[in-house]
Parts: sequence; structure tokens; C-alpha cells
Amino acid sequence: MTPGRSRLAGILVALLGMSAIHPSVSARAVDPSCGVAVVVQRSGAVTYRLAHPFLRGGSDSVWTSARAWVRGSDYLIDALRGDLRLLRTVVPGETLWVAACWLLAPPPLEYARQRYQPTRTGEALPVPADSSATPAPRPATGRDPGIAPGGASLAVTGNKTVAVEFGSTQDATLRQSLDLSVSGQLAPGVELTGVLSDRDTPLSATGSTQDLRALDRVLIELKAPRASASLGDLPLSYAHGEFARLERRVQGVRGEWRPGDGVVSAAAASAQGEYHRLQFTGIDGRQGPYTLTDRDGATGITVVAGSDVVTLDGQRLTRGEAADYFLDYERARISFSNRRPISSASRLT
Repeated sequence: MTPGRSRLAGILVALLGMSAIHPSVSARAVDPSCGVAVVVQRSGAVTYRLAHPFLRGGSDSVWTSARAWVRGSDYLIDALRGDLRLLRTVVPGETLWVAACWLLAPPPLEYARQRYQPTRTGEALPVPADSSATPAPRPATGRDPGIAPGGASLAVTGNKTVAVEFGSTQDATLRQSLDLSVSGQLAPGVELTGVLSDRDTPLSATGSTQDLRALDRVLIELKAPRASASLGDLPLSYAHGEFARLERRVQGVRGEWRPGDGVVSAAAASAQGEYHRLQFTGIDGRQGPYTLTDRDGATGITVVAGSDVVTLDGQRLTRGEAADYFLDYERARISFSNRRPISSASRLT
């Protein structure tokens, strides 16, 4: 037998051996998502990358011209990347046949990191350097979130102070004050005003001043050419005639609409706590504290923060230890500063 015929005979014997060991090879050839790959072992190489990733689980089989290999004992398959790892001793030059099924249109295994960069109207979108196809330019439909819309201009100002006070006749106390305001235009003709104030209010052990309800004033106002709206601590004042007068500070919402020469207004609010007016006279040489009581004369009440109005001999005072008086809301005790000397002739309301 000539050398060419002997080589051809060897190939036919190998093919017959493949069919004898794996009769499903001919059936796999009909399915376009299945096939057989030929791997030739190399010296020192235990991992071989197959032609297709995303292999179907359990569809792989490996064999040589001598026998079939066992998955997990002779080899392992990385179904995601299509890597064949040999667990047996490598025999350089020996041929392996690997049969498996895979996805016909697999997704990419890796994605390039993209950075969002908004474009202005009329500009074309940037084209990646590694892109083979050039996309058609399209105008940007959204505005840059880092740029305020046309006509908008807001200014935020404020300050925060924290003070620790102690002395020989009193325990250490922690007091704080906060003033924050926002003003400007949201859009052409629409003005925004916001106020948040918490002055000389003590920090309680329960941390109640962290709630908006414990702040002296929280107010947000929107004004347009024909309408306005307010939300928060509102001063309601209506004076229609001699007997139809209302002046209260409440929490709620208020709106006004001016369709023409008239004005349509509406408000919905709720008052905190219970309104009470207390009058008493001072004591000679005593600036405080004076304990406040409810309508029945009982102590142990709590005053709603910021709801107090104090007058001395008919003159309204300013809250604050650096001003005229200080009110301990939790204990309902009021003390007066040296700017306002208290005597037995002082009428306090």
C-alpha cells in the first residue's frame, strides 16, 4: 500500500471511530447551532479557547481516537467563554474532538465604559474611536442638567449658630439658631421665596427640633403675574368691616388668583395646639423664670415653638436672650433679659 493510501485509510478509521463512539455527531451536523471542534494538544497548554462562547449547558462532549472523556474528571468547560480546560496529563500532538451547541448570535462578553455627555441643540453626538459604522448626527432633545433653564436665578443665604451656656447657678444648656432663605426666579415672571427660621430654640433630649414642626417658621411662596401660592407657616389676615377681622398665624396652604380686577383667594390650614392668653404681674427684682399655665391654671404644659407673642405694659417684646426675653418651650418658662427690668408694676401678657 502506498503512503497516500495508508494516510487516507487512517483518516477513514478515525472517522469510523468517531461515529462508533458518538453516533449523534451526524445529528449535530444538521443543527446550525451545534458542531464539532478539533483541538490539538500542545506542550504545557491546559486551556484552549473554542470558536464559540455561550455554550449550552450539558451539550458538550470530548473524546479522542481511543476513548471518550468524562466531564469533571478528564476536562472542564467554561460555558460562558467557551474555554476547554484539561484535567488529564497533556499529550502533545494528540487530537481532541469537542462537540457542543452554542448561541447563534451571542452578545459581547465585555462592554466599553461610556460617559454621558449632553450636547447642545444642533451638535452631533460624538463617535467612539473603535466604531466601524458612523451614526447619523441627531440633535439633542434635552437640556444640560448642569445648566439652569433660561430665566432662572436663585440665591441661597443663611447662617447656623450653636452655643453652650453654663454658669454657677444653672446647668449647662445647648442652644442653636438657624436662618436660611432662598429667593430668585424659577422662570420668567415666576418668583420663589423660601424662609426657614429656628431662633434661640433649645435642643431637647428627644431631638424634636429636627422636625419641621419645631422650627419657628417654614414658608415657601410662589408668585406669578396673575397667581400666587404659599405653603408653610402663614399669616392669615382678613379685615372686612368692623366685625369681620381675622389675624392668625397658622400652618397650611394659601392661593390667590387674579383673573381681572377681582381677587379670588382660598386657604386651608390648621392651628397647632390651643390658643391661650395669659396675663400676670411681675415680681420686684425677679427677671425669671416665670412658669406659664393653661386655661385651668395647671402647669406642666408645652408651648408650641414660635407661637408666642409677649408684651410688657402693652409693648411687644422681641424673642431671644440677646434681645428682650427667652422662652423655654418644653417647660413653659419665660425669662426676661436685663434690657427689660421687671417689677411689681409690670403688666405681662
